[in-house]
Amino acid sequence: MNRPSLRELADSLCAVFPELDDEQRHLALATYMRLARGMAASLVEIAEDAGIDTEKAQRILSDWIGVYSDEAKRVTGFWGLTIAKMKHGFEVEGAQLYTWCAWDTLFLPELLGKSARVDSICVASGEPVRLRISPKRVESVDPGSVCISFLTPDSSRFQQDIVQNFCHYIHFFRSRKDGEAWIAKTPETFILSLDEATELARRKNQLQFGSLLRGHAD
Repeated sequence: MNRPSLRELADSLCAVFPELDDEQRHLALATYMRLARGMAASLVEIAEDAGIDTEKAQRILSDWIGVYSDEAKRVTGFWGLTIAKMKHGFEVEGAQLYTWCAWDTLFLPELLGKSARVDSICVASGEPVRLRISPKRVESVDPGSVCISFLTPDSSRFQQDIVQNFCHYIHFFRSRKDGEAWIAKTPETFILSLDEATELARRKNQLQFGSLLRGHAD
């Protein structure tokens, strides 16, 4: 299949999420930061961190896709980051977190302004994949030949179930050979090198959060 450009992919990714004003950007980043402590995040804490009214924060979050909560209405998963155990381990400052897909591990460190240790697997071989990622770059990767499968985002599929219809297609592979064999059996998917996936993460973050990311550096 003809693979979209990184610019087209970044535009598509941002198009399936709500367009954010500055207040909503602050709310989204506050949600990430609270969740990154490794515990369910209360709406009161998130709203206070974002500097907005709790009821308004609740209203906005309830309108957004990809927000998961427990019975106490505390946020447990948000736009790629979760405290629920999944196959992509994501450790931040000693807090054990998880991500919905392989690519989430690449864009989250910049949004959090924190380095992360990633422990995942190659979906083809079941062998481990490990990375160390700072807010600026991938610091280390084992093995060095890691690549990622990807899928062009579709708004209707995101709205139905973002994890099932998108994230379940985004995996790490220990080699391009493994990745190519997998996508050959999985329609509409394609392979990104780790460098391409990292650049896509940077582009998406800038489009979505812009100047608020200034100062998020190691």
